Amino acid sequence: MISLRTRFSRQLFVRSPLWLGAMAVVGCGGDEGDGFVQPPPPPPAVSISIAPTVATVNVGANTSLAVSISGGSPTPTLASCSSSNTSIASVAAGAASCVVTGVSAGPATITATTSAGQTATASITVAALSPALTGFTVTPPTGALLVGQTLPLVATPVNPAGV
Repeated sequence: MISLRTRFSRQLFVRSPLWLGAMAVVGCGGDEGDGFVQPPPPPPAVSISIAPTVATVNVGANTSLAVSISGGSPTPTLASCSSSNTSIASVAAGAASCVVTGVSAGPATITATTSAGQTATASITVAALSPALTGFTVTPPTGALLVGQTLPLVATPVNPAGV
């Protein structure tokens, strides 16, 4: 026979939060592991590089800057190439490059951007072409020499602008 005191204690224990906590611990135990599921690892960081990072191109000429992208899951692609000053250097995106065309003399920064938003930059200098030579001017234009004498001559290049 159970005394009133024992019966009361059992009912109190069964209904107490301590009993619920003990049941939760017993219900989660066992040989199957701790029941904690590990989250998946974060995707690798995306990295972008552009080469060369410094280049010179003549007005009217092109140069190609190679763009390398790695990391991420899936790996991002080259989304765009842009110029800080399109009146100096224009640029177009290729599959894995930025193709730069010199427009006028001066500096510009070329930026390659991935589909995930990462960027890499290169510094471009566009050089003015020297004008083509059309001939030379010789000074003095004529001269007379006796045997054994020398006459210094100066040759000056002439371009289409007459300089």
